[in-house]
Amino acid sequence: MPERKPLSTEDIKRLYWNEGMTTYQIGAFLGYKQSTIHKFMKRHNLSTRGHGGKADKPWNNADLLRKLYWDEELNLKEIGVQVGCCAEIVNKWMKRYGIPRRTTKECALIAVKRGRYDKLKTTATLRLNEDQIRTMYLDEKLSIPQIAKIFDSTTGSLYHFMLQRCIPTRTWKQAAALRSGEKSPNWKGGRYKRPSGYIEISASNLTEHERALFKPMIDARNRYAIDEHRLVMARKLNRSLRKEEVVHHFNGVKDDNRFENLLLLSDGKHRYYIPVLQKRIRELEKRISKLEADKQLYLDMTGG
Repeated sequence: MPERKPLSTEDIKRLYWNEGMTTYQIGAFLGYKQSTIHKFMKRHNLSTRGHGGKADKPWNNADLLRKLYWDEELNLKEIGVQVGCCAEIVNKWMKRYGIPRRTTKECALIAVKRGRYDKLKTTATLRLNEDQIRTMYLDEKLSIPQIAKIFDSTTGSLYHFMLQRCIPTRTWKQAAALRSGEKSPNWKGGRYKRPSGYIEISASNLTEHERALFKPMIDARNRYAIDEHRLVMARKLNRSLRKEEVVHHFNGVKDDNRFENLLLLSDGKHRYYIPVLQKRIRELEKRISKLEADKQLYLDMTGG
């Protein structure tokens, strides 16, 4: 903001009425905020043009806004200074006229072109090697944060380094595809135990044939996963299970997905008969475990 000049009614009248400047332009010229000029004029009873007092408002001109923004590559604040209003008003009228905004990448390219990133040539940036970065990013499919860590640089410095040398960057969708499944840094084998006790298997662990065969069973809303106990039964039957088919665990242990512990039932049978069977099976398993322990103890005592 320029050095402030003392406010006087004569200067304000001359700038406002004779030279046709707006309150925003007067504020920028004298080093004050637009609101300060408004309050000064109101306090000294200086008349204003009102909302309709000036017919040729530059910010109402769609062609001018489009030219300044796209042809001359000015930002909203710079346009506001030229047409005599704030950046918010420029933004409002650009939206009203349907003038598209630049993407983040386009803004960065313009900044590079105008020399705003010359100061990025720090020690970290000078260590970057264009050929190595092209190989790592385009051939080895490393991400920008991974490459920045190798060169001991920041992701921002590396990103602008790549823009300056016209190294094409990946879209969000392309980057996400390279970090899914086993390529994800959070990959834990594609096996996950839900709070309910059931085991889920990631669809990326299946073969292409299995993904096509068991597609109705894969939950696309939940990490593209499939329940392991249902997958074991479907593999044995070599078909996809229907929604009304329930895979029951004989011993009631939800993460014991051995095939001999699984039984395929309809939903009705599972709801009414299984709880009683589960209780009886657990009792029998406890008795068997106790008998095996007694047998082992007997063998140890007799030395047999």
